Amino acid sequence: MAKDVYRFRVGQCDLSYIQVMKDNEKLVDAMYLLYPKNIAWDTAYTIYKGALFFADLYEAKHVCLLLNRDLFEYGPKGWERHVDVGRDSKYDWDAIGSALNGTTYVSPDRLETAINNSGEWVAHKYNFYDHNCQDFVQFCMRAIGCPESMIMKKGSVYRNQRRKFW
Repeated sequence: MAKDVYRFRVGQCDLSYIQVMKDNEKLVDAMYLLYPKNIAWDTAYTIYKGALFFADLYEAKHVCLLLNRDLFEYGPKGWERHVDVGRDSKYDWDAIGSALNGTTYVSPDRLETAINNSGEWVAHKYNFYDHNCQDFVQFCMRAIGCPESMIMKKGSVYRNQRRKFW
């Protein structure tokens, strides 16, 4: 009996809150100049500017895994499976290139079972620095049988890509 083959691909996009901040940067700068200064306002503005600097410096991105037409992602609300969405236009499916795509015999349903059985990908365990979408995609790639040499590593430049990933 032949096994079903499923295609997978890793996509990326700007972190949603960083994109909102970038879209409103001029407004926040104007508010900072117009409103009376106080310690709380100065602190909030410093954090805001620091987050933008951090996101640009490290090219922090949100990543997800597309398995067949089902999109798997993880964030502050926990993990989600979006059924039959295909290549959602929110994500850049070509930025990483062909290095993180291929085929597997693991179905989207089996991946969902592995995620649930792990107990690791719930909202209260999300941490931007230590337990995030990058870790989730690594877990998913291991669960579908990708070799370690293919799985992206945190804090490194993925070989053959010249692009930084968180």
